[in-house]
Amino acid sequence: MGSTRVRQIIRNLLTEQAEPQSLQQNLQQLISTLKNTANEIENNWNSKEREAYILDKIQELTFTRNGDSFKKNKQLISALKKVYNSANPNNFTTENLSKFIPETELDAIYVIGEPFGSKASPDFLFITSRGILGVEDKSSKGGKVSFNTGTPGGNKFIMYYDRKDKKIYLISGKQWGWEGDIEREYKEFTKEMINYAKNKFEEKFGNRLKNMTYYARPMLVDKNKIKDIWNKDEQDISDMLSRYV
Repeated sequence: MGSTRVRQIIRNLLTEQAEPQSLQQNLQQLISTLKNTANEIENNWNSKEREAYILDKIQELTFTRNGDSFKKNKQLISALKKVYNSANPNNFTTENLSKFIPETELDAIYVIGEPFGSKASPDFLFITSRGILGVEDKSSKGGKVSFNTGTPGGNKFIMYYDRKDKKIYLISGKQWGWEGDIEREYKEFTKEMINYAKNKFEEKFGNRLKNMTYYARPMLVDKNKIKDIWNKDEQDISDMLSRYV
């Protein structure tokens, strides 16, 4: 039996013997950190400054570890991306991480900022002993959000900063009705629309324009205000995090 597997068995035994409230305390501390940073964020900060500040606060927690250096490992990032975009986020855990990073602490939570690049979801990625989970950072002054190439669903939840109320809301895709097969169906739909636009461009301009193609960028424009669909007790976020933290 490998040393990694032995460490995992020991960790499981210790977890079973640990006081239940310790895990609950970690969960509440993480949620509090995500939300209470709103009191320290300046409204003139751009999104990158806000994300960097919140990420620092998360990585300062006693049970989290900074995983930003992992982005240099292309094989690891490729494996993470494949699982993150699948329907089974529990298929990559800290045990899997230890195969790429031998010094991995199996009971810690690793946090990576923008693991798949600045233009791709998520903004933060948690790697835990139970799987991976993303957080997408959004903000606006009008209480509404838009999704450029992303969606409100998938293996993540949304952390929305309202610049007017100076408040952070945690909200899942469930509040938009983004459940079941919606994520898969939407991705199929966007591929169809992108191909349709590309073909129509070729049909209309192909003989007149040289070496040019057309890409239709998908974008979801939300008519809802976050505060109107936000679940005030944020139970869905607690349930989601409790499966990983």
